[in-house]
Amino acid sequence: MSRQLPTLTGSVFLRPFLSIAVAVLATGLVGCDSADEANKAPALPVKVIEVGADDVQLFLEMVGTTMGTQDVPIRARVEGFLESVDFAEGSFIKKGSLLYTIDDDPFMAKG
Repeated sequence: MSRQLPTLTGSVFLRPFLSIAVAVLATGLVGCDSADEANKAPALPVKVIEVGADDVQLFLEMVGTTMGTQDVPIRARVEGFLESVDFAEGSFIKKGSLLYTIDDDPFMAKG
């Protein structure tokens, strides 16, 4: 007795493919129902703006810290109480200018 091998055209292989094809076709036809179009929500109103060319001033608003090109640390050579500050903050200072006045009583000769 010879045994016959199944072929692609046989019912064993063809039946699952036909079942899938029918399911896909039925799903596609159900999705094309014209009654769905009548049940759609009305269109929402939208705002329309006309686009045009115009000159616009460009600007940046930023927060930052500036530093001078030459910064000099100021240190006291002696201890004492300040009597006055002889410059305005942020102003230009020339070499040799008086910056602070210190109380000179501890440095005076007592006699």
